[in-house]
Amino acid sequence: MPKLETGEFVNIVGSVDLEKGTGEIIYVNPSTVSISPDEAEATSLGAAPPPGFEIAIQNAQGTELSRIRPVINISTCEEGEAPKTGLINEDIAIIPGMKRLVLLYNGQPVNVFEAGAASPAAPATRSLTMGAAPPDNQHRRTLSSAGTAPAEKGISYTVQVLPEGASAWQTIAVGRQTPAVEFDRNQFPGSRTAQVRILRSTGFDDEIFAQEEIKLSD
Repeated sequence: MPKLETGEFVNIVGSVDLEKGTGEIIYVNPSTVSISPDEAEATSLGAAPPPGFEIAIQNAQGTELSRIRPVINISTCEEGEAPKTGLINEDIAIIPGMKRLVLLYNGQPVNVFEAGAASPAAPATRSLTMGAAPPDNQHRRTLSSAGTAPAEKGISYTVQVLPEGASAWQTIAVGRQTPAVEFDRNQFPGSRTAQVRILRSTGFDDEIFAQEEIKLSD
């Protein structure tokens, strides 16, 4: 059975090339839940911490706070061939002061994730704008925040929806470079309206960037 924990975590998603010893941290997001397979399940799924790859957790000055060997989900391959690539999907507990994640191979850095800067003072609320529907699909719209800024290094956006009558937010997009997403109104049948919020994440913490109620039917 998977192991489930609640608390303050960071979810790390990345990819590695086992043959070349290279890799990339694709995105990092704060989370309140950690889910990981037990040892037997990890083995059956082809997930293991292969030798060589580690993640160093550092503060803003580059001082190492901790180091882990991430579990890597191995990609399927043709029979008789050795796996060449894998995926990192790791939850780690928040460490006070953490600001950098360094992906290492045999002790050498191959990729670095730097937390983005906190947002400057901004209006308490930002409006959301739903664009016109394309001619071939009247249910799909582009949803964006007014005053959208260009992509920033280390910053990503998560889009969540709370349909009318629901009690839990549904995440429809993660790791977005800008606070904009294509929105399908058919995802929420029976709901006339929905609260939509966009979270701005530095990787290690997030804040509500914009939130507004939108109509799901014309």
